[in-house]
Amino acid sequence: MYLFRDRRIIGSLLITLTLALVMFLTAGPERDPISIERFWVEFTAPVAEMMTDVADRADGAVAYILRYPTLLHENRELTRRIAELEAAENERALLEQENHQLQNLLGLVERIEVEGIPARVIGREPGSWNRELVINRGRDQGIRTDQVVVAPGGLVGRIRSVTTRTAKVMLLTSPESGIGVQVAANREPGVAEGQLLEPNQLRTTLFHPQAVVANGDVMVTSEIGERFPAGIPVGKVSAVDTDEWGLLKEVWVEPLVDLNRLSNVLVLEVSGTGRIQWWETVRDFPIRPEQEGSS
Repeated sequence: MYLFRDRRIIGSLLITLTLALVMFLTAGPERDPISIERFWVEFTAPVAEMMTDVADRADGAVAYILRYPTLLHENRELTRRIAELEAAENERALLEQENHQLQNLLGLVERIEVEGIPARVIGREPGSWNRELVINRGRDQGIRTDQVVVAPGGLVGRIRSVTTRTAKVMLLTSPESGIGVQVAANREPGVAEGQLLEPNQLRTTLFHPQAVVANGDVMVTSEIGERFPAGIPVGKVSAVDTDEWGLLKEVWVEPLVDLNRLSNVLVLEVSGTGRIQWWETVRDFPIRPEQEGSS
């Protein structure tokens, strides 16, 4: 018991003397650190640096936790504002596109020198997207069945049915549609029909198996039939083939008007007979020199 107590006393004295010696050796201004001091500083520096880093991280984590509700609110607000800006930009683009179409529509009336009734596309049925559309003009505005409907690019279709203030337009891509056409470059005649399995293509049959036609040629309405005036652009040739008997030439035609993005049309106040001088056809799709004599 006494031995244990003496050891504690001796240990305390040694620790006290050691501390006193360190304080004595490290005391005094402007002096170089001694070996013990350097050893102690170098020994404790990594620990101190680690503790400081831990403390800084802890402070940052605590600050983030405290600010989290504010950050969450700010993120939601920014997301909402971005969505509003995107919606405004989309609306601006649509208005700009519609304005451009309206300007082209007004210019079209002057170019073809035919009276027409401008109309806006207001609806489509999902099951008949490539067959018909609804416009905001009807019987009260002078719309009648079988009137021809066009857009700046060319033919859209014809009026199928009319109500007091609306009308349905059968598109030229409808399987029920049949259009008398001819190659604009040489007036080779044929008939174009919409296809159920190829909704964006017209299957066109030219009457003469030796008819001259190539990819990129433009088809226009012809005098064949009584529903469409001649001279209205219909589409561009995308493929040419001959039937299995070699009697008729089959041509696939892609409509010139983008029917999927159509928002404004022009209902022509003309009957299905006669001819329209579509200036775009004359300017962009001239008759081939070798065909001038036969046209």
